[in-house]
Amino acid sequence: MHLQAELLVVAAECILSPSLPAVSKNDCPCLILLHEFYLLFLPTSEISRQMDAPDSMVGFILGRGGKVLNRIQSRTQTLIRLSQRGEFRPGTTNRIVTITGTTSESVEHAMDLINERLSSAESIIH
Repeated sequence: MHLQAELLVVAAECILSPSLPAVSKNDCPCLILLHEFYLLFLPTSEISRQMDAPDSMVGFILGRGGKVLNRIQSRTQTLIRLSQRGEFRPGTTNRIVTITGTTSESVEHAMDLINERLSSAESIIH
């Protein structure tokens, strides 16, 4: 049996076991395995969009220790990457923010949350 199939069988047996209490995905290693299996081996389409963020505002998107960025990614089920320090959109001092997700709705939601952060930061600065 292939590793993927073995993981799926083990996770399914664990999930369907009547002796286990109901738990969340974060508490059950088998559910985590099943989720990882889904992400790694089932075909999905990805949607990527880019937006600009002023270099001076990147800290508002990241938050202390990256907590704000991680929260946005978790909430929207997206992957958000910022261009490296000093890497700007040509002709600007704006960093490139790339948002990748499996649905256009999740990507749009992440963009909205980032734009909200940027708007809040601008109102604090000005």
